[in-house]
Formats: sequence, C-alpha cells, structure tokens
Amino acid sequence: MPKTPARDDYFAQSFRFTPEQAATLKQQAKRLGSTTAFIRELIDDHRTMFGLPRIQVEVLEADMKNLTISTYREYVRHLLALRYQALLELSGPVLLTARWPPSQGGGSGSNPDGVNQLSRSSGGPGPGSFNPGAGVRIPYGTS
Repeated sequence: MPKTPARDDYFAQSFRFTPEQAATLKQQAKRLGSTTAFIRELIDDHRTMFGLPRIQVEVLEADMKNLTISTYREYVRHLLALRYQALLELSGPVLLTARWPPSQGGGSGSNPDGVNQLSRSSGGPGPGSFNPGAGVRIPYGTS
C-alpha cells in the first residue's frame, strides 16, 4: 500500500548524484523505506524549518532578519558555529573525541556510553560565560 494517497499532480525530475551523495541517499533510503521518502523529508524540513511550531519559526525568522541572514541553511550553519564556539569557550583548549554515529564501546579512547566526549585539557571559562544572543556572527564560507 502506498504511504501517501494517490495523486496526479506530482512533479517528476531526475538528478545526477556524486558517489558520496548517492551513498547518503542509499543509507537514508534504508532508514525511511525509499529515496523518495528521504528527498521529501529534506524538502519538508526546509519548508517547515524542521517541523518547529509556528511561534518558534516566527521568533527564529525574526532573529535571521536581525542578523541579515537570508536562508535557513545559512542560519543553521550560523547556529552550529555558535555552538562550536560555545564548546570551545567552555572547555578551553579542547580535545574533542567526536564519533558519529557513536560506537558501542571498546577500543582505545572509546566512550562506553556512546556519547561524544568533551575533555577539558586546561582551564577555561566556566558555564554561562557564552551568550549566543550577544549578536556575534561567525564568518564562514558560502559553499
């Protein structure tokens, strides 16, 4: 049985993907049941700002406007850069042992909880010293 009701107003398009992109499509198709489901999920996430409630979207879009950021992609990259900066500031010189997806333990330097580790190798500012609402904008490429 189809996952969506039968329709006759679908837009059909074919695309060429790099091997890396194709590998991601295949991996996510296994998770969702089809490549079409994955592409639709991506588009819906973009259309709805990841399915957030409208009130949250309105506040975030106002923040985007205040920062003169015009796309959700650029805004998410900005927020991730702020989070990265916060992690660096909270930990001083940092050793990040980031494994994604998390392994199930074992091996040298592994994390048996399967959670990314943040190790403080020296002093640094404590929690609460970073204010992401301070209007700091992290520059990054346009790719």
